[in-house]
Amino acid sequence: MKRIMLFAVCLVLALLPALPAAGEGAAEKSRLPAPYTPSDEEIRHVLENGDMQSIPVLDAALSLLEEGNPFLWRYNVLTGSSVEPRMPYGVPYLYGGREPTHVFAMAPEYILQVAWTSSPIYYREGTMYFYGFDCVGYVQWVWKECGCGKLPLGREMLNDRRRSVFNSAGQEMPAFSELASCLQPGDVLVTDSHMALFLGTLRQFGYTEEEVPELA
Repeated sequence: MKRIMLFAVCLVLALLPALPAAGEGAAEKSRLPAPYTPSDEEIRHVLENGDMQSIPVLDAALSLLEEGNPFLWRYNVLTGSSVEPRMPYGVPYLYGGREPTHVFAMAPEYILQVAWTSSPIYYREGTMYFYGFDCVGYVQWVWKECGCGKLPLGREMLNDRRRSVFNSAGQEMPAFSELASCLQPGDVLVTDSHMALFLGTLRQFGYTEEEVPELA
């Protein structure tokens, strides 16, 4: 049974390590993640087992991951694409982060933002955080970047019978183990408080039972 990989920015992007102060260029470069170069055997394995097509939404979504991310290099191998990360450690998660011009203002360097009073309790008011996207900001940017236009509000998508597959179309959500057969890469999953993009399954990225026993 296929298992689903649901990518939301709050799930796939790890916490960023502290970056060095300006002027430490050489030291900073030495601390950047080394680009991952798969072996010929790994490439052959992925090509034999994966089934992934290049589409603009995946190009955009995966470009926000960090250098060396295995899903990014597997995607490039499978599709012949050359998607490059926009920032070395990926685009960080920040609650309320929805302004692309601020996220990429100094790319590939990072922008710092003071937590604001409406931030959740796990942010400390007055503390500096790396500015990035929250779940909605992530999906909004990907949609716009790949030419899908303006992303409707979550509540609009939940109530839009022309676009929705489940719930508003009068259908019940299938079991999680069956969901992959109902989705296509690029589909948006929406709840009252969260939003995510479906980017495909582990099998589509060429993972096998030997690598991920749960797939059995």
